[in-house]
Amino acid sequence: MLWFVVGYIRFKLKGDNITAFFEACRQNNITLKNIHSFSGEYYADVLGTQMKKILQLSQAHSIDIKVSGHFGVVMKFFIYKNRVAFFAAFIIFLISIFLNSFFIKDVVITGNNYLSNVQLDSVLKECGIYPGRFILSVEPEKVQDSMLRKCSRLSWVWVDIKGTVARVEVREKISKPEAFDKNLACNIVAERDGVITEAISESGTLYAKAGTYVQKGDLLIGGVYDSNEYAPVRFVHATGKVLAKTYYGLHGDFPLSYTKYNLAESTDTALGINFCNNQIKTHVSGKNNMKIMSKSKKIKLFGKFSLPLGFTKEKYCEIISKECVLDKGQATQMALDELKARLNSQIPSDAKVVNTFEEVSENADGSFSVNLTFECIEDITTELPIDIS
Repeated sequence: MLWFVVGYIRFKLKGDNITAFFEACRQNNITLKNIHSFSGEYYADVLGTQMKKILQLSQAHSIDIKVSGHFGVVMKFFIYKNRVAFFAAFIIFLISIFLNSFFIKDVVITGNNYLSNVQLDSVLKECGIYPGRFILSVEPEKVQDSMLRKCSRLSWVWVDIKGTVARVEVREKISKPEAFDKNLACNIVAERDGVITEAISESGTLYAKAGTYVQKGDLLIGGVYDSNEYAPVRFVHATGKVLAKTYYGLHGDFPLSYTKYNLAESTDTALGINFCNNQIKTHVSGKNNMKIMSKSKKIKLFGKFSLPLGFTKEKYCEIISKECVLDKGQATQMALDELKARLNSQIPSDAKVVNTFEEVSENADGSFSVNLTFECIEDITTELPIDIS
């Protein structure tokens, strides 16, 4: 242990009086270890504190001595004493990384549909989950119970801390639909403009007639029975069905040429280092690139703790643009298909398309205009409560 701590020096000897030199070392209480010979030269180890005496004896006995190695803690420190600041900074760096692994660096929230991440972040901060919080002081069970008490719109919460990332999964309560009150007095009015094709009243006074044009808000079925000398005014919940022809249209201007985008066959890889959420990565060639793959890996210490240091690998593919020119027939068909898809997504789900009107005209700049109209049959009724007061 003394040799390891204090340090020792390995040297090689060459001369004619090697035996006398070893005897002189013994008489001067100099301990030599690991004495051996190789190719006519002798090697031995001596404590660093006795090296000065060895040099004096070697001169007295005309022995050529050369140092071949330094070993031990003190010797290494003496050799690299000019690099102490570097080693100190390196040790401080390792300690800081180790300590950073005990603090939350990021909070990931999943499972929310109606509550925003900003709202949940605010609640989590009140419950003790936020970046910079000491991990060992967080109790996930208490955080879960606290969140359910503070946020009435949550039905279930799960908190899991892996490494320096806190993952929070939530489930929101499903709102209970309002009960339909059949005793509520109301009128039936038109929800949109149209030409009535069929009108049926189950309760209430029918005002809608087939073949008439109505506008949005017009009365179709009344929920008030007029009074007479035999019966007072009565209010009912009007019900019935009124089918009408409705019209939905879209207009668009389309060029005869368009830009087509494709991905290049070759890819470019960018390697990076992520330290404390700050990323440094290699440059990717090309002007218009799209990321097609991203991988990241963190350095773990033990268990669930990881260092705030990781490596990333991203693959990019260049987007190549190409100008394509169509003839009028192809361009018109593409325009109509696009407008039909957009219009189908806008009309009500219960509307039945019975007719389609298409109109195509050319513009002065070489483009063309397309008008598309759907004629539909649908129930245009909607309820409007009556203020009895």
